[in-house]
Amino acid sequence: MTNRIHTARRLGLLLGAGLASSAPALAQQVLSLQLGRTPATLSAQGEHVAGPGLGAGAAVWAPGIGWEELGGPGGPGVAVSNDGNIVLANGPGGGEIWVRGTGWQALGFPGMQRAMALSSDGRHVAAQADQRGDRPYVWDRQTGALTRVQVPIGALGVHVSGVSLGAIASAGTARFPGGMTRAAVWSADGAVTLVGPAGSAATAVSENGEWAAGVVPSAAGDVPFRWNRSIGRLDLPPLGGAGTSGGYLAKSVSDDGALVIGNRTAVGVPSTGFAWTPAAGTVPFADFLQSEGLGAVGPFTEIVAAASGGRRFLLSDGLALGASNFFNVDAQVSSSFCGPGVPNSTGSAGAVFLLGTNDPDRNGLFLRASDLPVGITVMPIASRDGGFSPMAGGSAGTLCLGGAIGRFAPGQTGAAGEYQVRVDLRAIPTPAGPISGMSGQTWRFQCWYREPGVSASNFTDGARVLLD
Repeated sequence: MTNRIHTARRLGLLLGAGLASSAPALAQQVLSLQLGRTPATLSAQGEHVAGPGLGAGAAVWAPGIGWEELGGPGGPGVAVSNDGNIVLANGPGGGEIWVRGTGWQALGFPGMQRAMALSSDGRHVAAQADQRGDRPYVWDRQTGALTRVQVPIGALGVHVSGVSLGAIASAGTARFPGGMTRAAVWSADGAVTLVGPAGSAATAVSENGEWAAGVVPSAAGDVPFRWNRSIGRLDLPPLGGAGTSGGYLAKSVSDDGALVIGNRTAVGVPSTGFAWTPAAGTVPFADFLQSEGLGAVGPFTEIVAAASGGRRFLLSDGLALGASNFFNVDAQVSSSFCGPGVPNSTGSAGAVFLLGTNDPDRNGLFLRASDLPVGITVMPIASRDGGFSPMAGGSAGTLCLGGAIGRFAPGQTGAAGEYQVRVDLRAIPTPAGPISGMSGQTWRFQCWYREPGVSASNFTDGARVLLD
């Protein structure tokens, strides 16, 4: 391989202007990362995950970084801020909050307390002062102010499911004698509005505080709803149309109220994700992704958590012990050039994409090669420069890189003919050793691979990314 690359480098030509202006790749690629755990929640923008630590305690996860063990009060993280620097968790002694650089501390209220929700900037915490939840409050960590959340007349207590930015609105459920529940929304001053009849529950609030979502009983069975102070509650059609029943749990509602995402359960049927939009109504979550041109997510059909923008999710396969995967359907940050490649033994041309984030500070970039034979050796390569060398070093394909070409460690394709590897932007391989990628730089990537059972090799097309 070294000789081939050196030969190709000698033959390499800079990309012409026409190639340099190639359009972005049309194929939508979805970034899927195995978490190896059963995480509890996702930040509002979908960039951090909170869940259980190894043994007791909490942990926080981010693409490209992995799990960071936090220790803590003994329970998993139940909420995480957008920047991943603040995590809520509960343990036998009550709720605590972890702040990067400070560590764990008790919540800002004396006595037994339990954390319930966190605003996406980590400033406002919803908690309760006892196990029953009849004395809930919202704590402003910046000012230290405590705002009592009003318990409706006759209610035994309330549970707050979500707090918006600025605590403009909070959503949750009031609990009455006999097990009856009603959906509730609180304003910034703690005043409560019951937004659903007996049997309803509010389980999500938009990040901007404009919308709430939940479930409400109807003549057709339980249905999801969305709610806004100006227009009130709008009940949404059930999955499968009128006359179908099941339990619904809204996981998120977008800032404009035009997307509600959650799960539906029915007797004898595994929990299945759903999405509601004004155009399509209530559809299975997988159908929503396909209709949006966002690709497939395989057997992962149950939503563990969903980001407010509707593009990042924690999904599970519905199995009781199955771990969740992180999905980002807005992951593709590269454009294709020098393609398509020469078709391989599958009849398709291998392609390469860059997924995740192009921000070197966040360091969450991944390379994926697709449409390759199964079980073959793949070696990603990288360079700042483009090139165009057909049949480079005796290959059947075209080397699309020039200049100083660095090589990643080789790997193997899986059963789907795909290969994925993290690109460490702090250690991009070059012939002189690994270097850090810098904001404003354009990097180009390609994959060399060996065809099965023959001596010939091939190349994918190229993918380039501008670092933010």
